[in-house]
Amino acid sequence: MNNMITWNELRERLDKNQIHGKNLQQEVMKDKERWKQVLITILLAIKCLAKHNLAFRGSNKKLYQDNNGNFLGLIEIIVEFY
Repeated sequence: MNNMITWNELRERLDKNQIHGKNLQQEVMKDKERWKQVLITILLAIKCLAKHNLAFRGSNKKLYQDNNGNFLGLIEIIVEFY
């Protein structure tokens, strides 16, 4: 319960840009933007696979292993840029 209260207070401060320490505020905003870009990139990979009617998965469900499919293969490529 205490963790939920702390999280809600932090979320409210983030929404109002009232985090203590300018550096912390900037780091949080940069991190938020970075993950937003990662999510957009993953969604674009999904859109591309769907548009070309390609299978998403292979016979293996783990990253960096053979036969892991188109989606995980694209994720491996995307990781190289982040």
